[in-house]
Amino acid sequence: MNELLAQLFGSQPSYAGQLLGEDEARRLQQQAQQSGLLNVGLALLAGAGPSPQRRGVGELLAQGVMAGQQAYQGAYDKAVRDRMLKSNSQSASKPVKSSRWLNKPSKAHSLHARCTARTSWANGLVLA
Repeated sequence: MNELLAQLFGSQPSYAGQLLGEDEARRLQQQAQQSGLLNVGLALLAGAGPSPQRRGVGELLAQGVMAGQQAYQGAYDKAVRDRMLKSNSQSASKPVKSSRWLNKPSKAHSLHARCTARTSWANGLVLA
């Protein structure tokens, strides 16, 4: 059965085992195959209903297989997107280490602070 599904939907992407781990990739492949089969059946049922034009069995099968392949690939796309969002959110939640120089005011900042404390440019008065 797995060989038939692999021929119908293709094998899992080469990056799946490395990105997700072998167990997770195997579980995802089973879910993707089930989703693909479900969509094949739904497309066949949808195409079997009344229609103003007569549709051949080959056309219905082609639409069903195409829907199944899209669902199969969609399952992998969603898993990769979820993994990337998870890794991005984990890296964003880590506290950023601040450097020592970020905590110290710069020389220009301290010079500016001294100058503005002694001189009021707004009204042109020089304070002692």
